[in-house]
Amino acid sequence: GGVIAVEDLPRTNLCNTTEEMLYFMNQNDKLCVCFDTNHLLKGDYVDFIKKLGDKIITMHVSDYDFVNERHWLPGEGKLDWKRIMNT
Repeated sequence: GGVIAVEDLPRTNLCNTTEEMLYFMNQNDKLCVCFDTNHLLKGDYVDFIKKLGDKIITMHVSDYDFVNERHWLPGEGKLDWKRIMNT
């Protein structure tokens, strides 16, 4: 009954875009998503959540400046937390 949580990763790592994450999620029903708000350097968070929301089983939550991962507390960077939470 176990699953594997695949984390979105920054830069040139695997699963660094919504499309790539979708590709991997479609390969096996046991794959789920660990949504890292600090790692999605490419793409839109709302799009990621809308397309993968039913596969998100855990999150790593931190803020950043849209330049590089920073791991700041929510509200210290540029992420629109209200928009993320409403989605």
